[in-house]
Amino acid sequence: MEKWDFEFFAKHCGDIEVEATLRQGKRQKLLLRDYLNDCKLQAGGDELPYLRGWYYQRDAPWLQKDLWEKGDFHDVAFQDWFKRLPARHHPDFHWLFIGAAGAITPLHIDPSATHAWLSQISGRKRFTLFAPSDLPELLSESGGFKPIADIPVKRQEIVLEPGDTIFVPAHWAHQVECLDDSISVTWNFLGESLFPTVRAAFLANAAKPAYEPEL
Repeated sequence: MEKWDFEFFAKHCGDIEVEATLRQGKRQKLLLRDYLNDCKLQAGGDELPYLRGWYYQRDAPWLQKDLWEKGDFHDVAFQDWFKRLPARHHPDFHWLFIGAAGAITPLHIDPSATHAWLSQISGRKRFTLFAPSDLPELLSESGGFKPIADIPVKRQEIVLEPGDTIFVPAHWAHQVECLDDSISVTWNFLGESLFPTVRAAFLANAAKPAYEPEL
């Protein structure tokens, strides 16, 4: 928390190519240094980019040393049952989120029936969450999610301060907004209760024969 800020990443990881997302869902590849500069230049604009879901362990594995070691709290409290599947079925659900004030991750549900925890490193971030029982009220006629301003059901709003960690259970829809320039680390993981269902789905998909066109 004392070390990681935009200047740190520009200096130590600036030459790494990342993929930022614009509000319209378009993706843009650029150097991390240039992305951070764009965050400053476009603060508050409609085209504000957001580096959400950066696979830091792949591109900058040395960052792991600043976070924790194997067996630390996160490894014990949030045991990942994906590890009980063959290694080829382990999804890469460990991410860093780096965004300027105003950057948003739209309403969504996390993949593969996973829970998630997110720790706020720098800045503040607001979560707006909806219970799974309210899912029908969240969907538009086209099948996507409605804007949260148009959703009449009760929601939970939580503001994370630096040092806070939030646990988001599987199937809870949520939207996330950076209230300040923000850096977060998040891991999605598979819980014990949902393991049998996800295991069956992964193994069934792996057992599908390769498609062969008819002659």
